[in-house]
Amino acid sequence: MRTVPWILILLVALATEAAGTPADVENNLVFRRQSGETITFPATAKTFAWCGPYDVGDVKTTTLHVITYDTTLTNGTHWRLWGVPADVVIGEPQLFPNRWTWPNPDSVEIFVGDPPNEAATDTEESGGSIVFQKLDCVEGGQIEFTIDAQVGSEFGDGPWITVQGSFRATLTGSPFVPARASTWGAVKATYR
Repeated sequence: MRTVPWILILLVALATEAAGTPADVENNLVFRRQSGETITFPATAKTFAWCGPYDVGDVKTTTLHVITYDTTLTNGTHWRLWGVPADVVIGEPQLFPNRWTWPNPDSVEIFVGDPPNEAATDTEESGGSIVFQKLDCVEGGQIEFTIDAQVGSEFGDGPWITVQGSFRATLTGSPFVPARASTWGAVKATYR
């Protein structure tokens, strides 16, 4: 009887280890709704940062991925960043909106999920910029950026979101097993 709980603990520990560990993060980003209300992320939200293909199997472009989401999957508020290191010049602003044609990702994109709203920097209402101070796509590498941007709603005339502040993290590896960038869609679909 005692072996069953230990087996369950071992399986949970292995699954957590396989899924990566949260990044060492200094997050001073402030997200606000168009109304001025600050968006809060749940206490169970964790941040992961890694470099890899934009989308395994479909788009091989080396991309920085950063995601902050509720790992218990009970709260859909989250944000995600994709950055193509080849398009980023340290210290120079990357401007929004940014648009690219599949399958050729370009520059940097931010997505904010604030149910029922979803906002992204490739929309018409987006503006502002992000500046990277560090972007090292090596194991244990560091990323650091400052941002002052408006992120337009993906729902036509929906409300935009602003994001301002600074962010620093150590690369951790993908939280998704296998490490597929596109796996986020499957995770997002499980929110209750």
